[in-house]
Amino acid sequence: MNYTIEDITIAGRSCTVYLPLNATETAHGVLYVHDGKQFMTTLHELLPALKASGHTTLPIIVAIHPINRLDEYTPWPREALDPKFPPFGGLGDEYLSFLTETIKPYIDNKYNTIPDPSSTGILGFSLGGLISVYAAYTKKEFGIIGSLSGSFWYDGWLDYLEAKTAWNPNLKIYLSSGRNEGLNKDNRRKKAAEATIATAMSLSKLVGHEIQIRWDDGGHHDLRLERHLAALQWISNVFPG
Repeated sequence: MNYTIEDITIAGRSCTVYLPLNATETAHGVLYVHDGKQFMTTLHELLPALKASGHTTLPIIVAIHPINRLDEYTPWPREALDPKFPPFGGLGDEYLSFLTETIKPYIDNKYNTIPDPSSTGILGFSLGGLISVYAAYTKKEFGIIGSLSGSFWYDGWLDYLEAKTAWNPNLKIYLSSGRNEGLNKDNRRKKAAEATIATAMSLSKLVGHEIQIRWDDGGHHDLRLERHLAALQWISNVFPG
């Protein structure tokens, strides 16, 4: 897989951009990914496996480096899971607005992109998976949604889902989770797996059809490469081109 990598700064925000080799000649869709540094490390590890599996076509990928993920990847403020950690700041709306109103226009202007929702995706792990699915309800710019081990145990999340109605029946959605997510936890995370099931059911109602969901037998931080590989194979299949 031939590609180039660019490190750029957009309005003070550091991002890393993966560009397919033909990105200047051919317009590509764009995948926006949270936890940018960790994701790029994973992507580099997985590129040989993607090539070996025949998934050689990826969109432009914009890996966004967080400033404070506990604030940016949460939809509303909540107390910390443990007193030794800071609380969740709940600045997800501001973060997503910065993504759609500042980062996305910059990327669409700088690179040869297909700016339509059907060619624009968002992907994240854990809290990044939570805020990605939240974007399915709040931002019409994204037609492709991916969540790996999304933190759907988050206080108020399931109540939020019950109040939402469908707006985009063409959404393409991918969830992956471990059956042992939250196992042996004595806090809100103990309901991680059942919260994922409830989220999948709500999303199915949102789009009017069953969504793609992949289960494995791992816990929250297990099978990192396998989960990302499966997600990127799905990405390779669903992006236009």
